[in-house]
Amino acid sequence: MTSRVYTVGHSTRTFDEMTSMLQKNTIIHALLVAGAEVVHIMSATVTKPASLNECAHVDDAHITYPAPCGS
Repeated sequence: MTSRVYTVGHSTRTFDEMTSMLQKNTIIHALLVAGAEVVHIMSATVTKPASLNECAHVDDAHITYPAPCGS
């Protein structure tokens, strides 16, 4: 059975919200690597499947974020 996780997107972020988002993304990436289906709730009518971002590197279920990324 596949697990499903929902997250809520934000349009503007404070420092605390950014920290929370980074923690959320780390959890989302771990869930994806473990095989869970993760879905972002964008609005009352729109959802979007989560995916690993370009900075995440997966090696045998271990996730790292090598630098530099997105430069």
